[in-house]
Amino acid sequence: MSRPGEHVTVRVPVILAGTDLGGRAFQEKTLATVIAHNEATILSSHSLALGQALEIQCIGTSRGAAARVLAQLSVSPQGYIYEVDIRSEDTNLWEIGFPSAAEPEVAAGRILLECKVCRAQEVALLSASELEIFQMNQAILRPCPQCSEVRAWVKPSLEKLLASAKERKPAAVAIPEPPPRARAQNERSEPRARIKVPACVKTSEFGEERVVTENVSEGGLGFTAHRTYKPGECVEIAVPYVEGGANVFVKARIQWARDLPSLGLAAHGAAYVHASRRAKRVTPRKPLPLAFIGAGQHAKASGVVISMVGVLVVCAEEIGLATHVRMGIETPQGLIRMGAVAKRRVPQVGMAFEFTTMGPNDRMALKRLILNLAKQLLQPSSEGSGPPPSARPD
Repeated sequence: MSRPGEHVTVRVPVILAGTDLGGRAFQEKTLATVIAHNEATILSSHSLALGQALEIQCIGTSRGAAARVLAQLSVSPQGYIYEVDIRSEDTNLWEIGFPSAAEPEVAAGRILLECKVCRAQEVALLSASELEIFQMNQAILRPCPQCSEVRAWVKPSLEKLLASAKERKPAAVAIPEPPPRARAQNERSEPRARIKVPACVKTSEFGEERVVTENVSEGGLGFTAHRTYKPGECVEIAVPYVEGGANVFVKARIQWARDLPSLGLAAHGAAYVHASRRAKRVTPRKPLPLAFIGAGQHAKASGVVISMVGVLVVCAEEIGLATHVRMGIETPQGLIRMGAVAKRRVPQVGMAFEFTTMGPNDRMALKRLILNLAKQLLQPSSEGSGPPPSARPD
């Protein structure tokens, strides 16, 4: 099952069938304006009741699925805009792979990509380093589940998904305001990379605005825009943004804003709303063997808690705070390499390291390792479960 955070804003022709409020059966050709694995935003010329059963067919893929109306979002001269729940979990209506609920939520960029060989499409969650590689090459190497090999992934053509249909422009959809969250002084633990990437900020009041990032991380970004957004304002942001293409928007909150009068622009800092839900931490049943090389140090250690953003290390060597190291984690499939920095000491446990740099292949290997460790914890075992859950690496 996918999670609701990753959805793609793209106008997909569909056929919608059901019964309206007057009890009259209908079938119409219309548009889905936002799509996810098990949700969609649909434009309809018919007034529908909440909970109303529907049938949706994606014209491009010829796949159909049962659905029901979750909410009416707005009304425009073109019709009603509804949020619908797609009931058929086994049917991939759009033939797009979305991140599963088991995958980490943090990412510096989100983009719909296509395998250059088999044309499979999926929403990719990119780290800051992967986003930089993609911006330079307009392609990135990552495993393809259909090819069962590492392939080059590029921007999708969308020709099949966007089969011809008469388009209608939907009204702006209001963005629900998430509750404010108090932010600790040193809460941001993700390293921000200075990358200029085309992005887009969207609000219900002003619509979409093209912006340029100044830096990105898995918890948020800095950007410049012509409009000044207010601190605390809820927006949706797509990073990177593809003009006229399919874009993945996620909710964010403006943290600060500063006018730049000489440039006629305003600089902003934004934090992703989902960043308050930290990366999944796993406490392996057996400590992970690892080694690191730092300033005058070359030591072996054990990882007792690990996530996609850091690891809690037990080591006999004394490690100073802010020490930068090159780290390697031994797994049955090989060595996972990354750069890391010592962030804080956990009393009576060890040192918490934050990952700073990691190649795409090492990142995918780390993701597989964490998923496998999480699955192992679900299996019965007579062995101890390791250090207490309060020992956090990130």
